[in-house]
Amino acid sequence: MKNLFFLYFFKKIFLYFILFLSFYFFESFSFIFSFYKEFKRDFEKRSGFLIHFKYFFVPLWNIYSFYGYLLSIPIRLTKIIIGLIVHSFVLIFLFLIYSLWLILPWSLLLNNFFKFYRI
Repeated sequence: MKNLFFLYFFKKIFLYFILFLSFYFFESFSFIFSFYKEFKRDFEKRSGFLIHFKYFFVPLWNIYSFYGYLLSIPIRLTKIIIGLIVHSFVLIFLFLIYSLWLILPWSLLLNNFFKFYRI
C-alpha cells in the first residue's frame, strides 16, 4: 500500500513538472506571439502602415496634380519610417522580455548552485 502511494505521489509531481515546463516554455511563447500579433493588427488599423507601402505613389487626398504628388510622397515616407521604427522597437522589446523569461530560471539555478557549493 505504501508503494502505491509513493508511486502516485511521484507520478503527480512528474506530471506537474511537465505541465509547468510546457506552460513556461511553450505557452509563454504563444502569449508573447499573440500579443505581438494583436499589437501589429491594432497598429496597422490606427496608422495604415502597410497601406502606405501599397499606395506610395498615389496622392493622399485625391489631388492628382504636381503638388498633390509632391506632398503625398514625403508624408507617406515619414509614416512608413515611423511605422518601421515602432515595429522594430516593439519586436526588440518583446524579444528581450522573452529572452529574459527563458534565461531567468537557469541563472537562478546556477547562481544558487555556485553559492551552495562555493565553486
